[in-house]
This record gives sequence, structure tokens and C-alpha cells, in this order.
Amino acid sequence: CIRELIAHAEPVLALAWSHDGYTLVSAGNDNTIRFWDIKQGEERFRLIGHSAAVTCLAFAPDGTTLASGSYDQTIKLWEIETGTCRTTLDEHTGVVTGIAWRSDGQVLASTSYDTTIRLWRPASATMEQVLQGHSDVVNALNFTPDGNTLLSVSSDQTVRVWETLSGQCLRILQG
Repeated sequence: CIRELIAHAEPVLALAWSHDGYTLVSAGNDNTIRFWDIKQGEERFRLIGHSAAVTCLAFAPDGTTLASGSYDQTIKLWEIETGTCRTTLDEHTGVVTGIAWRSDGQVLASTSYDTTIRLWRPASATMEQVLQGHSDVVNALNFTPDGNTLLSVSSDQTVRVWETLSGQCLRILQG
């Protein structure tokens, strides 16, 4: 262990590196998001706004926005420079379990206990599409580098491959 960072009062559930490579962000059951200076081993600041545990974190490709998902069934978009919550996305009806940005930063995808994947336009804070097909909690997701395809994993023991423009499921991997 090179360095131990201690400050959360409850278990830590999520981590993300900032684009500068020197800042680590952690979040967890204490409902907070903490920014750490890795060189100094000190907490720089924290974001408070979720009403329940924070389960996932993802930086926008340009590094100016952090998305956070929570047990409170919301996604918050935080302006890193000011530490303020720019908007709250609240269409999920279950715990938000995963979030991922498309490489151009124009689309944010989220997964949830509600078995859906939602595609959002962060600039306008609107939900663009709901992808349905999993029969259990959707645990995580990721875009392909070109942003045209999205992969999701679920407690239903499948990996699904989605075409993002149409929302069509192209393939189900099971086994």
C-alpha cells in the first residue's frame, strides 16, 4: 500500500480518476463524494447532494463534469470547477448502478435496479431513450470507443450489445 486515504464514515462504493491524473474521487454509503490530492494524500473538497449512498462515478470526457449515481434513484451532474450540482436526472425507479459517458460527451448512459438503461443528453438534461430487455438488475455498462455500441451486464446473467442510435439489442451473450 502506497497511501491510505481515510475520511469516509461508511463503506466506499465508487472511484474515478480525474483527467489530470492527480485527483482521485471516491464516494459511498455516507452520501458524499470526496476529491483527493493523491500527491499530498489529502482531501481537497467534497460534494454533498445525494440523499442516499453514492454508487457510481464517471467524469465527462472533457473533465469539467462529474456524473454520480445513487441509491436515491438519481444522477447528479456536478461542475468540477465550482463544486455545484448543475442538474439532477431522476427518471430511474430504482438504485442507479452504473453510468458511462459516450466519448464525445454528448450522451450519458445509466443503469439501474429498475432493469433499464437510459440514455441522456446532459446539455439539455433530457432523457433521450430507454433501452429495455434485461430481466434483472442492470449492473454496469460501457460504450465502445466509437460510441455507436453500448454493452450492458445484468444479474440476469447476460451481456447485451445495443446499437445506440436505434436502441435495438443486436446480440445477447449468455453462458
